[in-house]
Amino acid sequence: MKLVSKYIEIRGIKIHYLTGGSGKPLLHIPGWAITAEMNRKVGEFLSENYKVYIIDTPGDGKSGQIIKNWKYEDYIQVMEEFINKLNLNNIILIGHSFGGAIAISLVDNNPNIFEKVYLANTIGIAPDKVLIEYIQGKLRVDRKLYKLIPSYFKNFFFPTFTDQLIALKIIKDLEISDVIERVDKEFILLWGEEDHILSDRYKERLIKKFKNIKLVEIEGASHNMPMLEPERFAKYINNYD
Repeated sequence: MKLVSKYIEIRGIKIHYLTGGSGKPLLHIPGWAITAEMNRKVGEFLSENYKVYIIDTPGDGKSGQIIKNWKYEDYIQVMEEFINKLNLNNIILIGHSFGGAIAISLVDNNPNIFEKVYLANTIGIAPDKVLIEYIQGKLRVDRKLYKLIPSYFKNFFFPTFTDQLIALKIIKDLEISDVIERVDKEFILLWGEEDHILSDRYKERLIKKFKNIKLVEIEGASHNMPMLEPERFAKYINNYD
């Protein structure tokens, strides 16, 4: 089903999101430097079963720029206001990469409004050597991402380059182990086995922090499966028991 663009103002920032479909609300939070538009295909597949919302976090896509002294907690507050203003409840939540960390914090603050929570190759603990090298631009780009490079380039440099650098600094310093360890709700961790950004060691360290987590390892999938294999990724959500 076709998704349409909509806007809402939160904390003086114009927030863009894609929405479409019908049924239970499904909220998808993309990763760093990833836009709602780059997730349009997966959203269309998911909209066959759900009322889909894919947000451009502040500084990404068509949303406005982040405000002065922006912190990790500001992303959480924007997402909470987004949910409240749209009156969403019994939400199916998906968080990819950095969006996964935001999703974890949202669940910690508001456990009762989420029916099911999926994390896709999420971050949330102190970065290891592989992730640091990625942040520093020392890793070669995943070949599968070549077709998305124009979208990455546009989002990274125009018009919010400074916003991307601020977000990257937040990611480098991100450590929410205390949050992960206290959340009782079940998480479903979808993990592309060919992740070029997060190592197996990082994954194992991360999993040990959760009280209640189910790991679904996906053969041949990369860190950016929601964008690169949207139909396959959506099937894990649409068909999950």
